[in-house]
Amino acid sequence: MDKNKKPKVAIIGGGISGTVLLRHLKEIADVNCIEAKDQPLGLWNYSSTTDYSHGVDEDQFYKDNGTVHNSLYEFLVLNTPFQFAQFKDFQYPKDCPLFPNRQEFHQYMEKYIDHFGLRSFYRFSTYVLEVRLLKSLKQEEQELLKIEGVDITKKFLVRTVKSGDLNRERILNESCDYCFVANGHNSVPLNYSLEGKQFFKGSIIHSHSFRRPDEEMFIGKTVAVIGTSYSGMDMMVQLLTNPELGDVKVKKLILSGDTQFVEKTTDYKKFIEEGRLSFKEGKKQRVLSDGKLEFSDGSFEEVDTIVLATGYQYTFPFLDKGGDELVKIEAEGKYFGPLFLRMFCINEPDLIFIGSNDFTLFVQVILERQCIISRDYIEGKVKLPSKETMTEDLNKEIKECFIEKNIPLQKYWKLFPNVQDVAYLKKMAEFGNYRLNQEHIDKLIPLGDLILKHVVNGNWIQYRNDPLLGTMYPDFEGDHSYIEENGNKKSYSK
Repeated sequence: MDKNKKPKVAIIGGGISGTVLLRHLKEIADVNCIEAKDQPLGLWNYSSTTDYSHGVDEDQFYKDNGTVHNSLYEFLVLNTPFQFAQFKDFQYPKDCPLFPNRQEFHQYMEKYIDHFGLRSFYRFSTYVLEVRLLKSLKQEEQELLKIEGVDITKKFLVRTVKSGDLNRERILNESCDYCFVANGHNSVPLNYSLEGKQFFKGSIIHSHSFRRPDEEMFIGKTVAVIGTSYSGMDMMVQLLTNPELGDVKVKKLILSGDTQFVEKTTDYKKFIEEGRLSFKEGKKQRVLSDGKLEFSDGSFEEVDTIVLATGYQYTFPFLDKGGDELVKIEAEGKYFGPLFLRMFCINEPDLIFIGSNDFTLFVQVILERQCIISRDYIEGKVKLPSKETMTEDLNKEIKECFIEKNIPLQKYWKLFPNVQDVAYLKKMAEFGNYRLNQEHIDKLIPLGDLILKHVVNGNWIQYRNDPLLGTMYPDFEGDHSYIEENGNKKSYSK
């Protein structure tokens, strides 16, 4: 990198990942964080707007994806203690509860933005239409896209439009040296085909459109939730033991899917004994011609509302418009690649993906390490191996961790807590030439183990109230996952 000239960087997405990345790049690059909404922090900005209260042509995101930007539930509480959700050099307030709610985490991040002076780097209400490699554009394409005036010595062409310009009449063409994709992975619901849904007489929604439990479609109704991963468990918590409203008096809740863990629950034993909570093992459901919902075991129920807690898919519509073929989405939208170190596009390493991992308790710790590695990569402090070596590394990971263990590629981005996530932290440390702070990791792992002990037994209340959690790492002051060694002096400055 020319030390006298800062490289130009585009960050797509101003959510948590884009914001933390912005913090680490703003001093070393000419950076713009492009955000389709009119404010930062993505889905952490609560909105009551859903797919069912939204005009089809009201914004660019809906136009391309057929769904609104996601918003978290109004009464959401974090699934992890704040120790896992706190970023470097910026502590939570001393009176913050162990498990912050949506508003508290949002306030923390708003203060983070102001503390690090990030607000002026966002470009709000701006939608990314297309990202192309400038070197691959033929002359006729350059003329068609009207890119005169664009610095074609740079690597990427980024085409944007204001979110309200639905006819896309005023497209802005810009170029940059590095392009970061931080557009999140909880916005576009996974396509789920419910057989016979045309016969259903009630409401069918995806958990993507769930906002409050006291809506008419839930109170006094029989509700079936299809899917038992995080979203499905959230629905159980929100509808039966809501953190703010308590029991909102759902008539009956049926959880259908892989129920082997949640069936062990003692937290919800009362609801089971009252006949207000039941489980249906199996992943096949269909609506019969009389409108009843049939489950894998052949039983059926008369249901008022169906919630599809079936997850989300990765989408990058701005990478699909040309013929560059930099990444490919596979496995029903649950895998994309090829990437090296779960970050760098192997076909064009200056296209970098941040915050794509899921399931792990170390989500925030991992994404911040990705941001710091990105900074060091731009500054030339770390070097990527050859394309062949990066490809071999990815193929080895897929072979050893998925093919040989008979694990579907759909689970690639789900890092199993305290195993795959810690291995990934170690791999990043090795690549970035940092030393993993094992003392710090050793303090976080028991926190994770305690949480897992509760949730694998279906106890989503006990783990938030376990008195041990508050005493296991009381002196936590931020992300100390790595130690930078400067001579003999060990520092947490990285």
